[in-house]
Amino acid sequence: MKQEQLLQTLARHKDARWRPATFAERGACVTFTTPTLLGSRVHMNDDAVGTGGLELMVPNPSGGEGVYVLPWGALPDIYALTLHDRHAWRRLAQTGSVTPPQVRAVLREVAVAGYAGRAAARAAAAAAEAEQASREVTRRALIYRLLQQSGARFPDQPGAAGGGLAAALERMTSVAAWPEQIYAAIGTLAELLEPLGLPEDRAGGRLPQRLLDLHAMSKAMRAATTNTEDERNCVLFMTDAVRHLISLARPALTAGRTLMEDAADLLAQWLRDPVPVQRKAAQAEWLLDGWELVLALWQVGGLASLRDLVRLVPMMPVEAEELVPLAERVNLPWADEFQRRMMTQGRDWRASAVLDVNRRNERLRAVAA
Repeated sequence: MKQEQLLQTLARHKDARWRPATFAERGACVTFTTPTLLGSRVHMNDDAVGTGGLELMVPNPSGGEGVYVLPWGALPDIYALTLHDRHAWRRLAQTGSVTPPQVRAVLREVAVAGYAGRAAARAAAAAAEAEQASREVTRRALIYRLLQQSGARFPDQPGAAGGGLAAALERMTSVAAWPEQIYAAIGTLAELLEPLGLPEDRAGGRLPQRLLDLHAMSKAMRAATTNTEDERNCVLFMTDAVRHLISLARPALTAGRTLMEDAADLLAQWLRDPVPVQRKAAQAEWLLDGWELVLALWQVGGLASLRDLVRLVPMMPVEAEELVPLAERVNLPWADEFQRRMMTQGRDWRASAVLDVNRRNERLRAVAA
């Protein structure tokens, strides 16, 4: 679809001054390979009609203000979706809710099937295997902490007699649970907490590593030679945005990791009411969602991709500012205007350029697996 036709079709879906109040409203990043959908986000709207209440927030393709909020079911009618994106669109429509881990799992399944090319398939399979291994490490660490705290003997199977862990948990926390419930809770908690890494391993875990990678990217940008004022401003924007993100994400990571320090209390909280634990553990994941795409584009394109990097920086919802005290917040008063200005430059809608971006975006799927 040509640019003019696309903008006319999208006009009725535009929200010119959209700024999400919460992470759930901002939605989860979907690493589509269709050029005009790069950086889009999916969220759940209970008032939306069809396709499970899903909506897609698409950055304004003209580079202007705001986003387009599209019904999920309309995507194939508006966009010429790549094969990867068509399968991702179908699979995501079948999910009951959309969080960053859920979206990532669906996209990995689609990539493993080969719809984004062989490199992305190999990378997605390797990432899934590594995540499963890390989850098992987290599960065993939680079990070990419980054993240390309770002094209980741990049975080989959930239904085995003589372990004493359930009795010890009730003695310590006044929470009664069957061994099967404890096993199930430990497995779910391991899945939830795995991205944060273990408290004793500062650099371990996918999300702490992403923060280190972002810091390294910011450092490399500052050290790079820029030739124009726009390039220098792009670097300043990116490094300030990373600094702002780190000021929010570090406390969230610390809060999530702290949950694991008292495994008995964590398990008791989960068995009483899992929602507060879920929220606290998921804060860092929501904060860092979408930045894996920024890192992938930097790795693939370097300084030549500066304008696209600026466009991909995720908008922070109002909820994010509540995570740190006012005195510790990093303010970027000029950032929104500069980001919009960069989005109006460098658009190329020629068929050859779109094909090149398709190929690049498939490479991003491999790097951001």
